[in-house]
Amino acid sequence: MTGCVYLVVGPVGFWPGFVFSEVIAWLSSTGKEDLLMVKKVLNEMLAYADCSKKRVIAFWEAHLPSRQSLLTSL
Repeated sequence: MTGCVYLVVGPVGFWPGFVFSEVIAWLSSTGKEDLLMVKKVLNEMLAYADCSKKRVIAFWEAHLPSRQSLLTSL
């Protein structure tokens, strides 16, 4: 399995190669239920980050000064 990743990713240095091989070893030894839980947590983290980004944008939009559009001021 690690050989397939090396073919796709290409030759890398020692540390990235070591990290790739360790991640693949962990994934191959982990059960399917565990991977589904990890996937669920990652999806929840991405949803929270997206929601936080939207809240920050909405907060800044409320506090930024606005002006008339250049098209409507003609």
